Amino acid sequence: MKRRTPSPSDIPRGKANAIPLDALSRLWGCNPRKAREIIAQFRTEIPADGLVILSDTRQKGYWLSSDPTEIQRFISQIERMSRSQFLTLRSARIVLERHEKRGQVSIEDILDA
Repeated sequence: MKRRTPSPSDIPRGKANAIPLDALSRLWGCNPRKAREIIAQFRTEIPADGLVILSDTRQKGYWLSSDPTEIQRFISQIERMSRSQFLTLRSARIVLERHEKRGQVSIEDILDA
């Protein structure tokens, strides 16, 4: 497969045509981590064509869609994941602050490391 410059148009339309991350990595000639970064960048851009890059944690693929139901399902999935990550981050910060108050570790020490 010939490698090409990454483009949102490399991602197919429709959930049934979802493309796995490893296939995008091969197509773009990069590792999966870089492919995720590229997709994240594409997702921050407001699409003029109304197509949004969607994914499903169960399907393990990416596709373009303008279907409001699919977009809402994706938004709900991201919101649930974000809430979970926020709560995890909050509890970790609380524990770190408790350690800092006891003089065990300073947040500045961690940030300067």
